[in-house]
Amino acid sequence: MFELLGSWTYRFRFLILIAWIVGAVFMAVAAPSLSGQGATDQTTFLPANSPSRIAKDAIERAFPGSTSSSSATITMDRPGGLTDEDLAWRDAYAAWVVSDAAPELLRVAVTDTATADSRPELEELFRGPDGTFELFAIDLNVADAGDDAKAVVELLREHLADSAPAGLETHVTGAAAISSDYLEAVQVGTDATTTVTVILVILVLLAIYRAPLAALIPLATIGVAFVVSLGVLGFLAAAGWQVSSTLETFLVVMVFGVGTDYAIFLISRYREEVSHDGDWHDAAKITVKRIGAVITASAGTVIVGMMAMGVGDFKMITSMGPGIAIAVAVTLAAALTLSPALLSIFGHYLFWPLHTREKHEGEPRGFFAALARAISRRPVVVTIGLTAALL
Repeated sequence: MFELLGSWTYRFRFLILIAWIVGAVFMAVAAPSLSGQGATDQTTFLPANSPSRIAKDAIERAFPGSTSSSSATITMDRPGGLTDEDLAWRDAYAAWVVSDAAPELLRVAVTDTATADSRPELEELFRGPDGTFELFAIDLNVADAGDDAKAVVELLREHLADSAPAGLETHVTGAAAISSDYLEAVQVGTDATTTVTVILVILVLLAIYRAPLAALIPLATIGVAFVVSLGVLGFLAAAGWQVSSTLETFLVVMVFGVGTDYAIFLISRYREEVSHDGDWHDAAKITVKRIGAVITASAGTVIVGMMAMGVGDFKMITSMGPGIAIAVAVTLAAALTLSPALLSIFGHYLFWPLHTREKHEGEPRGFFAALARAISRRPVVVTIGLTAALL
């Protein structure tokens, strides 16, 4: 099977490269955002028989429409005390969000508003005892997190900035705002993690191979696999599969981790095959034949392990595991096709500027060759020593 795959990837190397590039571009442009389609509200992941879900359903049956999907809270603060102008602005703002003057997205999302004056029974909750601070609530029919909640929060904040009286400090908080800010922080953290990971991978690969093209293959494989994985999961989330918005952060770790390993296995074996007979073309085919089964078995254990998480009760776990499994499967597909195709395309230029030194006679040289010989001479001593150190 893998021998046939090796021949196939060599024969159609340019078509494979084009297909992966087109697929990655399509996913980057057309796929829904995973962070936007996913959910961050923990309650949505709870099983139906959990006490909090049972209580919420009971309240909704007894008082239909009394519970909202989400909410936003507007805070008002003036150190010298809230003025009549501030309170008038509050009422005008509460009326604006449900009026025709508000953007349609906001107007449709808002189901109700509540202030200390419109709901006197909540005055102690909404108004500070010293008269310097007050808040009012806006009930929403959108999920706590996602593109709709983010857009609603942005509209609320824009109108605050444009309309609030001078000297009055206002903010938007509540479930929708906190979730939106949380998602933004996660995205910033994910971008930073991705950037640092790419830099570290480049440095490590350049230090190992001292060849820019050899370092490019793992990065190209990882990058394409990551974009395609995000796209696939984004489409699944948009189709109704409940998945956590934080999944993207885990995908960075998994795809970059396993993708780098698979590509390094292929490159290392490719270099060994070249050093044996010097045929760059046959080396690409043999590499897939020898290493394909190894990385497939490695990926298979990860995929099975992650899919096993799907039998849990907490939906965040049951979706997180299969989501990562899908990403690993996509990464494996890229490693078995895209990486060999790039090996075949680069050929003897892969290890430039050191490619002329790859073929050698006699025993292998270098640090790792010497380390392998030392371990092979005293395997029992090394095993006992390492085991003791680990214990």
